[in-house]
Amino acid sequence: MTNTSIHTLLFVLPILLSIHFANSPKNKQIFKQRRGGEKTPQGKLVGGWAIMLTLFFSYIFFQDLTPETQDFLSIPQLFFPFFLLGVIDDLNGMKAGRKLFYQVAILVFFLSGIETTFPNAILLLVFGLTIVNGFNFIDGINGLLPAISFVLFSQLEGGMIIATIMLGILYASRRHKEVYLGDSGSLLLGALAFSGLFASFENPNIFISNLMPISLFFLLPIADVLWAVLRRATFGAREKKTLKGFFKKISTPDEKHIHHLLKSRYGEHATIVICMLLTWVATEIAFIYSTPLQG
Repeated sequence: MTNTSIHTLLFVLPILLSIHFANSPKNKQIFKQRRGGEKTPQGKLVGGWAIMLTLFFSYIFFQDLTPETQDFLSIPQLFFPFFLLGVIDDLNGMKAGRKLFYQVAILVFFLSGIETTFPNAILLLVFGLTIVNGFNFIDGINGLLPAISFVLFSQLEGGMIIATIMLGILYASRRHKEVYLGDSGSLLLGALAFSGLFASFENPNIFISNLMPISLFFLLPIADVLWAVLRRATFGAREKKTLKGFFKKISTPDEKHIHHLLKSRYGEHATIVICMLLTWVATEIAFIYSTPLQG
């Protein structure tokens, strides 16, 4: 099978899966229905399933994947649990504290098999949590996260398979408004981005030494998390200042994310283009200061 044929198939397959899952009336107990509103069409949270099944298809049928691609997809014990966590959250809902607890447990289990110092492990834990939740935060406009992810993964050696899948999900979510990523999709993509980039370095210490340029690589997710914490963490004069109250404040959803602000000023389509361009520029700067990213 030629490289062009593989990428064509990986573009088409998530589109077909997404549309099938979103339109099938038999899947109401599997795929959570997203409530429609005045500006948000009704749909189903099926994007994560389409991505995961397409990746599984790649593992089974494409035995001749390049070593770089194999390295990029070499940590399923990290991104698959995040996908399952997102599925549970999509179906039943989950309080922010409990979801964070499970995220920490998944990352701690992953980091327990890595040889590094305790301070470095804590730094990797915080960074991983920021990336995964940052991807979840920017999934506020249908198609925005797939568009940003396409730019991110296409820039990394070994990431073109996922970039092609993202292009398919982008087409499906923009052309068919009933297709949404959901937490299963956004958490999966965040974990894929973190694990794929982590695997591209020789060891965790080199990864940590390049943390500043890597942060530029994840500019929008990190910026949105920091912006959310800054704007939500203010206590009123009569509010009791507790750690639980602080966490409750920063985990309360709102529509003041960076993409919401851009959308209110420039519109939905322009916001997606702006975020893609910002991601591309930030990634190019990251390449300048981090040689291992270039493979």
